[in-house]
Amino acid sequence: MAVLPSTEIHEKIAALDALVLGLGEEFDQSAEAAVCGDADAGKRAASIDERLSRLATDRKILERALERAEAAELALLEAEATATRARHRVEAIEMAHSLVETAGRVDTLIADIKAALVDLSQQETAIHRALHAAREPVSNGIVGQRGIASVALARLNSTANASDPYRQTGRSVDETARTAWRS
Repeated sequence: MAVLPSTEIHEKIAALDALVLGLGEEFDQSAEAAVCGDADAGKRAASIDERLSRLATDRKILERALERAEAAELALLEAEATATRARHRVEAIEMAHSLVETAGRVDTLIADIKAALVDLSQQETAIHRALHAAREPVSNGIVGQRGIASVALARLNSTANASDPYRQTGRSVDETARTAWRS
């Protein structure tokens, strides 16, 4: 069974109330005329009174229909809100799974970076040993000839803390190493 929207029922109640108000005025006029001796006025007043009684029953029916319509509309709103919350929960769960996958990738990258930093330090030490054995002087003032791993970490930190983390800031570690060992 279809339920009318509560707005339509409110409109029907308002129209019925306006009709009852008008009939009430007619009843009062007919009752006054009946008291003054108009024989037909008494019949009109009785007919209007009978109609007002039926309209009172109609109003009760509309009021109950309004309660059902408002309850159904509230239930629909609650169901929609529940469905919306459920969609957001599913979305959050999917995002959490994605975040965990990304975190795993970051852990792998950190392990790779750690291994690369160890390699940089070992290679730098090997270069210094070989140059020392060859009795070639190494300038301590050239960036990248000492602590290239620190340069790499500083570069990573600078990128991570930049207002736009995807923007390149400063020279790359590769450029620094090439410049430092160009000779």
